[in-house]
Amino acid sequence: ADALQVLVGSNGAPWLVDSGMASYAGDRAWVDHFRKAEAHNCLAVEGMPWAQVAGRLAWSDVGPAPTLDAQLTSEVWVMRAKQPLVDGSNVERHVLGLPGVGVWIADFVDLKTPRQVRWYWQMPREVEPVLVDSTDCQQLLQTTSGYLATWTNRQQLRAEIESAVNGDPKAWQAADYGQAVAGCRAVFSTHVEQELAVVTSLGSALLPATITRAGGCFASGHRPLLFPSPWPADAKHEVLWHVETSAGLVAVAAGIDALQQIPDGWHMLTGQGNWSVSRWGEQPKPVRSHTKDLI
Repeated sequence: ADALQVLVGSNGAPWLVDSGMASYAGDRAWVDHFRKAEAHNCLAVEGMPWAQVAGRLAWSDVGPAPTLDAQLTSEVWVMRAKQPLVDGSNVERHVLGLPGVGVWIADFVDLKTPRQVRWYWQMPREVEPVLVDSTDCQQLLQTTSGYLATWTNRQQLRAEIESAVNGDPKAWQAADYGQAVAGCRAVFSTHVEQELAVVTSLGSALLPATITRAGGCFASGHRPLLFPSPWPADAKHEVLWHVETSAGLVAVAAGIDALQQIPDGWHMLTGQGNWSVSRWGEQPKPVRSHTKDLI
């Protein structure tokens, strides 16, 4: 039930956390809650769980396993997970991490039938999330660890901040088995007709970012930017990230065809993982975007 989960820390302190397990021997409603997506940093598609709870320890109707690709280096962390659902729908999660700067999580949801989709982000109570800005396609939380912001490319998100209360398992956490402590969580939800892109960023500042995938470019941030790509039009990379940081532009391409020539100014990254990733060492001038329907 924790497929595609992301854990994030900031300055040595936890920010997005795993809820753990309070007890396998306790109240069955609590046991079932801690085993579901809603107790993790995941998205949940209505009526389409990754697996069905079948007792305190067992699962049934387990869906197809996700495929994972990653490249983790001292400069950048790039990850992708593809999760097929039982009806042929698909969820694809991309993660970009810049150590000391921030994390960006891009979710692409492609459904066969319209369904409600929810995003869950579990946080320690001391993070103290507060909703400071809300528009149709953007939700912005301020926390003691920094900003958590979520954007969509076309439709309204609903945001809720929930704190743990006695008698209800949601937002409770158990870092150590059998020791439940009160936490909090942010829940974002929307009704997806067919396709939707959602980008979530976490960092000490709101940094504009774009992700280009499958021919579509999605921009997130208060100042969305579109960047000219130095890659040829027929370049065989699977995803291209751009982030505007205080130190300049960071550009990362992932899923590169091993046989193609890398453009000037780019260098391949080598770390842990199976995904071929290249980073741009130069800083092109960004082009301001006037497009209103991008993330």
